[in-house]
Amino acid sequence: AGTAGLRAGQIYMRAEDLPAAVKALENVFNDESYDGPTLRCEAMYWAGRCYVMQREELLAYSLFKRITYDFPESKWAAYARSQLSSEQMLNLDKRLEIERLEAGQ
Repeated sequence: AGTAGLRAGQIYMRAEDLPAAVKALENVFNDESYDGPTLRCEAMYWAGRCYVMQREELLAYSLFKRITYDFPESKWAAYARSQLSSEQMLNLDKRLEIERLEAGQ
């Protein structure tokens, strides 16, 4: 069932129905009974890519970070690190760090 949900999310992505894609992918990565380092991790990655396409950078950033923390050895973590090193994500990370520093003062 997890693989079917993942594939459904990818099909929605190809059809450019990004909200439906995210919903299908969330059903996969939120179900802890599925294999984490492969299935759930991949679903998180593709949901993050959907968020990027929807210009929801903070949601994408949080998913990519979650992949690197929860599944650091997976190939999807390597892909997530690549996304996190994009200029867009680096700027977001810088802004978040400034906000954290200012909140601590």
